[in-house]
Amino acid sequence: MAWRHLDDISVMRGSDLGKNMFRWFQFFLGALGLPLHLLEEVVLKWDWARPNDLS
Repeated sequence: MAWRHLDDISVMRGSDLGKNMFRWFQFFLGALGLPLHLLEEVVLKWDWARPNDLS
């Protein structure tokens, strides 16, 4: 029974690792969400401004 419990823990730990990685990935994207959004706006405005400046 103890070995089966350890196997269940290892399986749970494996799935938790995947969930934690996904959660950390979401947290990482969430933490960078605002700066990336602002950077995207700057890049889009810059892309729109360049043809206007060249023409």
